[in-house]
Amino acid sequence: MLRRGVRIDLFGVLGAVFGVLVAPLIFLVALLRRRRLFHGRGLSWRGEVTPCASDPRAQRIAARLRGFVLARLSASVTPGPEEVPDWLGGGFRFRADAVATAVLAPGDQDLLVASLASFGKLTRAKRETDVHDFLNNDYFAIAPYQVEGMGPAKVRLRGSRKGPQAGTRAERLRLAAQRGEAVFRLELQPTGERAWLAVADITLREPVVIDNGDWYMTPFHAGRGMSPRGFIHGIRLVAYPVGRTARRLRGG
Repeated sequence: MLRRGVRIDLFGVLGAVFGVLVAPLIFLVALLRRRRLFHGRGLSWRGEVTPCASDPRAQRIAARLRGFVLARLSASVTPGPEEVPDWLGGGFRFRADAVATAVLAPGDQDLLVASLASFGKLTRAKRETDVHDFLNNDYFAIAPYQVEGMGPAKVRLRGSRKGPQAGTRAERLRLAAQRGEAVFRLELQPTGERAWLAVADITLREPVVIDNGDWYMTPFHAGRGMSPRGFIHGIRLVAYPVGRTARRLRGG
């Protein structure tokens, strides 16, 4: 479902065409595996969003995002909790209330990020990702967003680097949350500018139970003024619903 007047740009159209070409392969893989190709299993959390912006443009964006968030954190390729070399990622849903549900509400905004700035840096990003601590990494949307009131911009989330130094990544995140230190700072870099602008702090407060199969996050849930653009997002426009359909057929 497209939200808040989402428009697909030229590169997005090309990405969608490519997505159609590879859709049969995506469908087959998802059907056989009964789970997502990437980020198959994750940890669900509830938290809150607090503005921290000083730039006037970022302040307006922060005001729209302020409220509550549901987050799903996971490894990209590893299907289980094993902490082996991988990219970490997260899906964040900005919403008006703190109800722990995967059901989309009007005005919800999804943001998908990974510990990878671009596909040209796959190997380096995998090597540099700290798979033992979600909070000890930076995360990127990889493809830009069209941000209402700012224009096209890159998106980055910066972990607080304040988690405990022992335990599994799930245990570290839980202990950091108990201390109020499970924080990701959302930043935007407008196209043509060098500086990253702080927007808001996402503070995870407690784990919640949401079945992994129920989660369906897509950047095209753009209810708070951040709309996807570009080739990669165009692929997602086709790939995500195709994969979801295949999983549902297998009960995954």
